[in-house]
Amino acid sequence: MTKMMRLWRATYPLVIYWVLVALGIQVHEALRSILSSEISWRSVTYVIAGPALALETHMALLLFPLESVVLIPLLYVALLVPARRHVFGTSFIVGWLLTGWLHHELFL
Repeated sequence: MTKMMRLWRATYPLVIYWVLVALGIQVHEALRSILSSEISWRSVTYVIAGPALALETHMALLLFPLESVVLIPLLYVALLVPARRHVFGTSFIVGWLLTGWLHHELFL
């Protein structure tokens, strides 16, 4: 395997994580502006955004790296180890949604 392939294998899960965080922020902002009057749907926007909401808190420098330390290894294994893809992919999704739910509780 060439150096470029090894570098790509090491970095593309991080790129995917940052894209998911950026999408989480955008989706949260869009849904929050659309559903601002619907209080029952507000919790759904928090859950979908996941750890991206940590960037909007006063604890962003502490909270976001801690969440990322938990979620990034799950994403790495899910993307790079085919035999464990389903288990770690599901763990990543559950961790993402659980993080969003915990932020929902933090913001209330």
